[in-house]
Amino acid sequence: MPMAPPVMPAAPTPWLPSMPVGPDAVQPVTGDARPGYSTAWQQWWRYNGDPYLNLRTLVAGMSTTTGGAGSGVGSGYRPSESQILETVVPALQASLEESSSTEIVRGAMIALARIGRGRDIKGLTLDHAARFYLGEEHQASIEASLVALGLRSGDEGADILLHLVQNTDEARELRNGEWVDSRTRVFATYGVALAASRSDDSELVAHIGQEVTRTFVTDETAAFEHHVALMLAMGLAPMTECDGSIAVDLSSLDGDDAHFCRGTQIVALVDYFEDTDRPFELRAHAAVPMARLSVGADPEYKERVAEILIDAISSRSKEAAAVRHSCVAALGVLGDGDDDKIDKDIRTALLASASRGEELQRRLSMVTLAKATARQGDGKNSGRGLARVQNQLEKQLATGRGDMSAWAALSLSLLGHGRNAEHAAVPSGLASALRDAVASRSDVRAAASALAVGVLRDYESYAQVLERLEDDQPD
Repeated sequence: MPMAPPVMPAAPTPWLPSMPVGPDAVQPVTGDARPGYSTAWQQWWRYNGDPYLNLRTLVAGMSTTTGGAGSGVGSGYRPSESQILETVVPALQASLEESSSTEIVRGAMIALARIGRGRDIKGLTLDHAARFYLGEEHQASIEASLVALGLRSGDEGADILLHLVQNTDEARELRNGEWVDSRTRVFATYGVALAASRSDDSELVAHIGQEVTRTFVTDETAAFEHHVALMLAMGLAPMTECDGSIAVDLSSLDGDDAHFCRGTQIVALVDYFEDTDRPFELRAHAAVPMARLSVGADPEYKERVAEILIDAISSRSKEAAAVRHSCVAALGVLGDGDDDKIDKDIRTALLASASRGEELQRRLSMVTLAKATARQGDGKNSGRGLARVQNQLEKQLATGRGDMSAWAALSLSLLGHGRNAEHAAVPSGLASALRDAVASRSDVRAAASALAVGVLRDYESYAQVLERLEDDQPD
């Protein structure tokens, strides 16, 4: 049964903590307590494990057992280019044009968007179909269209999405004259964030960054959940830096002569984060985009953002738990393993955070500490911070109470995985410490360590893990 369209107000109104926009808007929590926080390492792995397993690439590279010479099958399970263009694309386009099933149409749009990126496919009907479904009332089809346009990553798709993000006259034409509701604007923002993250066109990325930043700062009708999407998009659409330092006047960004650059984006997010009159759940989402934009930018930006984040997780901080958790994650994006003062300060802050304070913050600090330290950095004494962090994590692995040892095992695997990704040596003793933990009497420590040696591709652990699997153990 088609989903009924949400009933929206007759005209856009500003979001206020006591007045969400429309019946589908999110009402923020007004206190520090929030049910649902979990300290289980399995919860973190569930949402973050896919890049470390990398199953798509591994399966594509496996040898096939069917087919043969002339079968058209490439090396592994990945289809050949001729199969994609001559068989897959026509079948998907036929489904898009002829199917009466909304589920099949949505799947075909997403698949064609993935295939169409970087390929010149004649007669690709994706953009036409996406425009058609944007005018429909079935919300799930609208949202699939928005995601597909983002996955395609082209100029035309990005322009359509930005019109919807900003609720322009052109956007209302796409929606058959209707005001663009909050949920559609949010999905359009996620779509344009996808486009920016996948595009190799620096001018397109900068254009997206400028328009998203303009909307974030100047649009007083943006709802709670739209602010979150805009911040995410800003972090994925960095603009170029200016020559020299300028004073950023955020109040003038809606004018034709407004100045936009990477500094504008960072200042806008810092200003938002430091505005304690805003709900803490909104402010929390500014932390990671601030860090992403500061990486590779002027060192002054990195230092300023790092100081803000470190202060937010310090023992004297009065920030809500959600803000501290986000700041911990952001420091993992910002820091690296060299001996620059700011990176040493980040590691020191995360080590302190991992040893005291609120339960989830301690565990997240270990993970982000490992991810940051794995990056060698381009400063002096590259990789200098590695030994101290490894020793601390191995100590937690051996002696940590509760599931702290399991989080330590997970963190050590991310440390080793990150070093491999940097084409740097994995620290000696890291894998052997995890092998010892696989044999532990603690089921929690053994389970996490078995996963950890798998992430490391530590083939010496194979027999040991297999033995634990075949034992009469808890699930």
